[in-house]
Amino acid sequence: MALDDFAYQPEFDPLLDLADIVKVDFLATPEAERAQIMRRLRSKHVRFLAEKVETLADYEMAMDLGYDYIQGYFFSKPDVVAGRDIPGYKLNYLMALREINQPDIDIDVLERIIRKDTSLSFKLLRLINSAFFGLRHKIRSIRYALVLLGYDELRKWGSLLALTGMGDDKPNELAVLSTVRAHFCELVAQRVGMQSEHTDIYLMGLFSLVDAFLDQPMARILHNLPIAEDAKDALLGKPSRYAPIYQLVLAYEGANWRRFDELAAQIGLPESSGPRIYSQALQAADQIFHR
Repeated sequence: MALDDFAYQPEFDPLLDLADIVKVDFLATPEAERAQIMRRLRSKHVRFLAEKVETLADYEMAMDLGYDYIQGYFFSKPDVVAGRDIPGYKLNYLMALREINQPDIDIDVLERIIRKDTSLSFKLLRLINSAFFGLRHKIRSIRYALVLLGYDELRKWGSLLALTGMGDDKPNELAVLSTVRAHFCELVAQRVGMQSEHTDIYLMGLFSLVDAFLDQPMARILHNLPIAEDAKDALLGKPSRYAPIYQLVLAYEGANWRRFDELAAQIGLPESSGPRIYSQALQAADQIFHR
């Protein structure tokens, strides 16, 4: 049970005894009151959720004050600054993304790119040994991990690794949300007769927040990535065969059930399958990031 739009008053104490979560609206609550609520109620059994967190300053303040959960547009909103260059280390990951998504992947080139970056090497081995793959024996070789994945899986998981590498200076939740979207889109594709295109549709979901990772306009980033045109068009808000699936995951995230039902009917997906598919996507992300 959660208390929404909370502003402390003594008469609310009985409700606090019943609540599990207290939600503090950061847009409507002055900074001093955000801190005061925490000081006054921290000894309670409740957990605190900062909602409508729109800026990096608000996010950092919520973390510093000890809020347990943080919710808001900040997690997926790029901070685009005109003329800003992409940092050098992120360019390395962008180069890896380009190589991974070439029509013919050169394993030798890709292995050299990954070996140059200790963090990327670590992420690849951690991924291949995660609960998601459930391998019996621990993999320690970069090349063996790449070969083991195979072409389609390498495009998917290599892109995920490169993307999370670019997000080292971002909240981890950004990578988690990208992964959830990717799996949701792929699972939907498999249920609506687009199985042969599931990898491209997975990448569409995965790259849906790439502008927030790089703080660059989406169109500029996608121009340099060799992914399916239908995926690019969907992410840019243009008509495409993949657009209904992308809009479907956004509708589910935003609890826009009427829109979700319309889109589900459009692509032939039973609307009742939405919660199950989203739950599977969440479980996949949890296995990858939280083992």
